[in-house]
Amino acid sequence: MDSWPQEVYDKIGSFLDHAVGEAPFALPAIATVSTRFQHAVERRTFRNICKSISLSELETFEQIMTPRRGQNLRRLEVIVVLPSYPKDESGLFETDKDRRANDAAATEIIRRLFKCIRSFDDEKALDHERRPLLELDITGPLSLPDQRNPYVLRSRFSFLNLISDGEDFPTVPRVVKFSIDNNGLGRHWSPAVAPLLTSKLTNVKTVEWSLDNSEKDWGLYYSLDKIYRDDLVRGIRSTKLPKSVQDFRCVVASPTLMSPQQVLPKFTEAGIDDPVGLALRELTKNCRKVELGGFLAKSTFETSRNTQDADVESCWQNTTHLRIMLPKYGCSPDGTYLFDVGDVDQDADDYEEEVRAALNHLPPGYSVTEEEREAAEEFFDDHLDFLLGEEDDEVDGPMRNIPNNQKMNATLTAFAHRCSLMPALEEAVLEVFYDSEEEWPFQVWCFAPHTLGHFNWDKNFKAGIDSWRVYFHVDEWRPTAATLDAFVAIPGKRDGGESIISFLPWGDYA
Repeated sequence: MDSWPQEVYDKIGSFLDHAVGEAPFALPAIATVSTRFQHAVERRTFRNICKSISLSELETFEQIMTPRRGQNLRRLEVIVVLPSYPKDESGLFETDKDRRANDAAATEIIRRLFKCIRSFDDEKALDHERRPLLELDITGPLSLPDQRNPYVLRSRFSFLNLISDGEDFPTVPRVVKFSIDNNGLGRHWSPAVAPLLTSKLTNVKTVEWSLDNSEKDWGLYYSLDKIYRDDLVRGIRSTKLPKSVQDFRCVVASPTLMSPQQVLPKFTEAGIDDPVGLALRELTKNCRKVELGGFLAKSTFETSRNTQDADVESCWQNTTHLRIMLPKYGCSPDGTYLFDVGDVDQDADDYEEEVRAALNHLPPGYSVTEEEREAAEEFFDDHLDFLLGEEDDEVDGPMRNIPNNQKMNATLTAFAHRCSLMPALEEAVLEVFYDSEEEWPFQVWCFAPHTLGHFNWDKNFKAGIDSWRVYFHVDEWRPTAATLDAFVAIPGKRDGGESIISFLPWGDYA
């Protein structure tokens, strides 16, 4: 039964796979007929795998995923599952000791996972004519169910990190597409994990870091936002993207906003460039497609005089597609907004005082002394509904939907200037969502000659594709003449000529 070419057995297996009724259940039986039938079946059954993996399941996974079977794998989605907690610890927030234990478990799981994938390239088992390319998605992390407090997840205020600097992780050349995300399960990766793992994927071409948080994951504990931002910058600056990366997407977590009129904490001082945006820009400076979203400042795409950055002009020189997605209301790390609000509600002063108080407190689970623990738990108990956004009497007030002319024009001008410095640029977009009945975004799109605009924009506005085109979707608001001149001048340093400016009807956006 093994005398035919392997392609024949693969073809038979494909018919069985697409047949109706009992065929899927017949595949294991077909695999026992002969070695080549087994290979044909395994090429289909091990092509796409979604697997939750805990420490106790690792050995079984490693035994099943032999190098030969691994050669068939095209997409692997792994949900990292951490050990459960004893019942007597349910409802208690994780401590530093708990976090260290979880970090160790996650490190062991991912280290062995990478070693398993690397083993697929074993020269003895490798079919060089069929060397497959792998998409790797790391999701989670997830804790096994326990008798937790139904109101607050035990791990709500914890970031899962790795206890390794990656030196004991093997490189994994097989992966060409990599993504990591939190999966909305209440537990978060430390953002430092994403750059460390990406650095080990030596041939990866597409990278996606979904590092954003659900709107109320850790609520108004802005001290955790600071930890998050510091960890992200540290992780990026300690590694480099593999030279193979072409497409890069990252969404950064934004602080929780309970009200349109809420005061924002200042993570950077006015006029000082945001280190998160600068780190991401430096990281992606050689990528072909770049998409950055979340809590970013305009210094992400244009640097002020306060930053010692020798690569300001040279970044994104090979980038053809750039997308910047600013957070709701255009909130910025310097504590400002791109959109203004009308008359402030009379209760706003009290609300602002509570927000500033939250900024100066760490949540339960980060205490060193018993006195600190009691104080943290007391503050949490006293402000629970406010901190986590569970109270019914949220601060009401007018919507934040009035563009701040000075800040909006400065942001748009900076974006236009960045586009003019990118010789390979084909398409760029800047967008921000704000309070509106339709919840449509403010957007500005830039298209290079011979790059088609979306929908029928080019046709409807009679803007020939031989020219640069800029489309604004900004409702009834209009940029200043100086801002428009900056967009008109985008082709000047590149192709010569001027951009054609058009304003899209409200609701016509991409």
